[in-house]
Amino acid sequence: MGNIKAILIDLDGTVWDYPDISSLSIPYQLIDSDTICDGRGIEVKLIPGVRRFLKKIKELGIVVVAVSWNDYVKAYETLRAFNILQFFDALFIEPHPHKELLIMKALHILGIEDEEALYIDDRDIHLEAVKSIAPRIKFIKFDHREISYDRLIDIMI
Repeated sequence: MGNIKAILIDLDGTVWDYPDISSLSIPYQLIDSDTICDGRGIEVKLIPGVRRFLKKIKELGIVVVAVSWNDYVKAYETLRAFNILQFFDALFIEPHPHKELLIMKALHILGIEDEEALYIDDRDIHLEAVKSIAPRIKFIKFDHREISYDRLIDIMI
């Protein structure tokens, strides 16, 4: 994966364990560095190792981009509450299911070719549409129960 210039990463289920951050209420309360709680008492945890992964990717000079089907303000506030916002170079977060449009926009604005990008998501439901606009993009279906972010770091290096 030596030619990767950008990682385009989903948020729900990929960066944190909650499946729909848009359904929560802000502001959040910080429980610990890896756990927040919304106003109704719903806890959200960072996926283990994601902070180390994002930090390492940034150290390698790879652009990190969020591509997420969410309410922008709630996703932004979640990144801020977890103190990981600084690891992202760009946020493409919109309240619609068309990840291919977010990825197309990100690649165009960042000037990155599809073969130079790695898309990480916990689901592959968007992959066919993404491949229709970026056929050479690399993809990892991420399930933290099967592969760790530490293992992804090893793969990236």
